[in-house]
Amino acid sequence: MIGSDYIDNDLVCCHNYGRPLNPKNFSKKFRKLLEKNNFPIIRFRDLRHSYATLMLESNVDLKVTSAMLGHSSVTITADIYQDALERKKQASDAVQANIFE
Repeated sequence: MIGSDYIDNDLVCCHNYGRPLNPKNFSKKFRKLLEKNNFPIIRFRDLRHSYATLMLESNVDLKVTSAMLGHSSVTITADIYQDALERKKQASDAVQANIFE
């Protein structure tokens, strides 16, 4: 809408004209949004962790999950989300145990 006055910084969250948001102001607005809609209070960054955990628990391939998160290697993703991967392995082990009982 503002044409050539827009500054493209390749940001997900920015002012209407493309400039970066102040993180403190963004956090305050995010918290108010959660409160207004009676959602649990979480940090904006927690959405990323929830997204990654849900992908892994939904059997999305680790390599795909890593790429979606923008990690430089699958090892980073595996290290950070080791808890979700362990729960996935336990569920798989339980299924196998039931099959062979």
